[in-house]
Amino acid sequence: MLNRIKSFFTITVLLLLLVVAGCKKGTFDINSPNPNLPSAVSPKFVLSAALTNTAELMLAGDADYANLYMGYWAVSGDYIPTSTTLTYNTSTTYFSDNWNTGYITLKNLRYIEQLAATDPNAVYYTAVAKIMESFNFGRLIDQYNNLPYFNALKAGTQNFPSFDDASTVYPSLINQLDSAAVLLLVQVTNQGQLR
Repeated sequence: MLNRIKSFFTITVLLLLLVVAGCKKGTFDINSPNPNLPSAVSPKFVLSAALTNTAELMLAGDADYANLYMGYWAVSGDYIPTSTTLTYNTSTTYFSDNWNTGYITLKNLRYIEQLAATDPNAVYYTAVAKIMESFNFGRLIDQYNNLPYFNALKAGTQNFPSFDDASTVYPSLINQLDSAAVLLLVQVTNQGQLR
């Protein structure tokens, strides 16, 4: 019995010493920056996430609805989608992830453009972000027609952007693709790879 009391006392003292030694000021400082939540992320990491989101929008989950709705896929004998998709009887909540994830992806692509614009070595990231932004906006226009474009992606300054007519957005997307092509051409020419 005496051995059990000594063991219990020894373990209790060791645990108290561990707690006292481990709990010094600054150990659990909630105001210190979290290394897992950086304030600035490299364009290469954001681009990989944006490309993954775009691929998921094209091939997973809601892609079934979008690809049938836009005529990328056709109904076959082996596969018949829901009647709501077949009759185009959609509502604002029907496969809304295309809209929600689409705009999150677009926000990431715009972030890449802004971050890469300050770095002369990140021209390729800027160009790819412009191309993918045009693609994602074009896909959203194909699905929903009019949408926020010119004042979109300005969270904090304009939280409720107006909807722009699709016929005015398409030329802007073409201009954005042209500017991406020019960026790539200039970068390749400057590197002496194009003759």
